[in-house]
Amino acid sequence: DFINYRKSVVESASGNSCQLKVKWKRSAESHSDDSLYQLFKVFGTVEEAVLVGSKGTSGLVTFTDAASAVKAFDFYKNSEDYRVSLLSDSLGGGAAAAGVAFEASKAQQSELSSDIKRAMEKNNLLNIIGKLRRPQSEPNLQENKAHNDSAASDLGIHPSPSGGNLSDTKTAGTNGLTHSSSAANLASKESDVLQKMMEAARKKKLAQAQAAAAGEATKTDPSPGISSL
Repeated sequence: DFINYRKSVVESASGNSCQLKVKWKRSAESHSDDSLYQLFKVFGTVEEAVLVGSKGTSGLVTFTDAASAVKAFDFYKNSEDYRVSLLSDSLGGGAAAAGVAFEASKAQQSELSSDIKRAMEKNNLLNIIGKLRRPQSEPNLQENKAHNDSAASDLGIHPSPSGGNLSDTKTAGTNGLTHSSSAANLASKESDVLQKMMEAARKKKLAQAQAAAAGEATKTDPSPGISSL
């Protein structure tokens, strides 16, 4: 697991023992070598605990094994009064391994956050696709049918290529998604159907008018043979 991985990383960096550098707030804590030893021995066997620097606010704690150092680091890493970091004594004690385990944990958390973000984006995209593929509700279908029937019976209406009110109805029925390709195609098909209906009605009315005109001419202009009689 990840705890064992961090332990192996620290052990490979520092050998069998591991040092933990500790800093604390002067206003909150006051330590000596002995009090520092007593504070950290609960995490494992402590080889040495000494104050460092001239301010009396930092110290080095050397554990006999890396696992104990990792426990102490994990316990204090989020403390408001203490700051801790793991050091490699195999590099002379002053070179920092600078929180090797903590950095590894941050990398995993960052990767997990990226995975979650990608999953959320994919889910949002699937929801949008589902809305585009969802059929119109029954009230919208009935409203569009009534509008088409009315337009076909009223021969004095000449709809524009864009479909007039039909396009507006479609816009309302799709909740603002008319800019999508599927909605645009559907609106175009409805406009074509309406234009065909209007053209057929116009031709029918023209044929009826011509037939009526021909019948009227027959009644008002009798043939010469009949008039002579």
